Amino acid sequence: MSDCLPAGCVAHELGAIYTEFNAFFYEIGALLANLNLLLANSGTLLANLGILLANSGTLLANWIFHA
Repeated sequence: MSDCLPAGCVAHELGAIYTEFNAFFYEIGALLANLNLLLANSGTLLANLGILLANSGTLLANWIFHA
């Protein structure tokens, strides 16, 4: 890049830095989105476990009181 004008070199470098920051924050955004999805899936799993426990309790109560 020795044959370019200094102003052009500075602009090019600033553009490259901007591109790197843009990619970095894109990756951070993707990481946060995946973390959000993980938390949502964990909440769904906990809800399903709660439903399973409730159904097990209902099954046990029906078995006890109708035996």
